[in-house]
Amino acid sequence: MIVLAPAPGIRVPRSEAIVRDGDRALIVCSDSFRLPTARSAVNMDLVLSFALPDRTLVTLDAFVLPVSYWDARRLEVPPSVDVALWAPEEVFDENGIGSGYRAPLAYAYDMDRFTVLVRVGDQSAHAWFRCMSTVVCGLDERSQLAEIWLEGVRFE
Repeated sequence: MIVLAPAPGIRVPRSEAIVRDGDRALIVCSDSFRLPTARSAVNMDLVLSFALPDRTLVTLDAFVLPVSYWDARRLEVPPSVDVALWAPEEVFDENGIGSGYRAPLAYAYDMDRFTVLVRVGDQSAHAWFRCMSTVVCGLDERSQLAEIWLEGVRFE
């Protein structure tokens, strides 16, 4: 599992989120993505990248099913604490892709609010942290990544 820790005082980077339905890609890039990064695979389809040396989340990308397969519903992003999140400390390879886990990913979207929810695994989130201007990560009781909320998503 991906365990994340809040990093108070670290600036939340500006970001943009794009769903390229034709490419079956979900891409989130921050204004810090040119920094040296390390990657950690959540599973085969979702990869998180963290800036070095402070290890805050700066990009995520996923290979997704076409949006027509996603759950369409009304989504409201939960209240969150505005702090960046540190990278996982357990399984993390600063020179490549860390070993991930087999968590089922489930996607829901709200086209009226330009919002996407990515459920990671089957645990419920209990705390939410804004780690990029368009990204809120929900953590379960053990600080494991349970969901990712994306706001202001552009659908192409």
